[in-house]
Amino acid sequence: MFKKLLINRMVKSYFETAAGSNFVLDKVFFNFFQNATNRYLFFISMSSVMLFGCKSMEAPTAFNKRIISNTEFKEQFFITDATPVAKKDVSYYWFKSQQVHTSQEDYAGELIHGVYTKYYYNNQVAEKGTFNKGLKTGLWNSWDAQGNLTLREKWKNGKRSGQQVTYDSINKIGSRGNYIHGKRSGKWIFPSLGDTVVYKKGAIYKPKVRDTLKLGIFQKLFKKKDSLATKENKKPTFFQRIFKKQETSAANNKKKTKSRKSSIKQNTTKVTKNNKKGNKKNKEKKTSNFQKKTTKKTKKS
Repeated sequence: MFKKLLINRMVKSYFETAAGSNFVLDKVFFNFFQNATNRYLFFISMSSVMLFGCKSMEAPTAFNKRIISNTEFKEQFFITDATPVAKKDVSYYWFKSQQVHTSQEDYAGELIHGVYTKYYYNNQVAEKGTFNKGLKTGLWNSWDAQGNLTLREKWKNGKRSGQQVTYDSINKIGSRGNYIHGKRSGKWIFPSLGDTVVYKKGAIYKPKVRDTLKLGIFQKLFKKKDSLATKENKKPTFFQRIFKKQETSAANNKKKTKSRKSSIKQNTTKVTKNNKKGNKKNKEKKTSNFQKKTTKKTKKS
């Protein structure tokens, strides 16, 4: 009951403020608001209008519409009094001194806001798109003087974002690709040139050629393991060390015995040589003594 009274009071106050204090509801409106669902629907619609009606105030009106012309084109657009903080890496379009200006990361006039249309002097549309407080947004199209589409691209917050397609004079695709945050990205096709280029962050992407001679990470790891395994295999075990020591000691003994034998042989040979020399000397002495004795006998006789 309290809700019904509250809604009736709100509806009555709304109409009284709209038409004056002497305004009285007609029978039609009275019968309409007797139904509970109608009252709720009306209340919801009015509250939505009051909440979101402020957005309609920002929409372009005839008061801020501008039409300018120069030696080549005629331009029709809307401006706004909003002065947002300038963003980096974006171009702003603004109006001052009967001209449309563009600048990077700054502006010095009234920002263009809403639908923008550029015409040739034969009333053929040259360019059409939408601005949001000086920044290009949404779909933008361009045409030549004969009405042929030359460019179709998408923008978001002052940067190219999405697909871009260019056309030649015969309406054939000249190039097609995607932008991400204002930079070319992915595969771009150029049918007129018969070429395909891959871009990454605005630059042409060239994949690195693999060097087959260089070892990969896993190959290096396995190589290290193999080298460690070979080193471990090279290390002798405890018993191998013992037997090796025994073998080395036996070999050393053999060498010592050989050296002893060789020294004994050398000594024996020296002794035999000395003996031979002594025998010769003795023989020579005996012969000399015998000769002396014989010579003495001959002399006596």
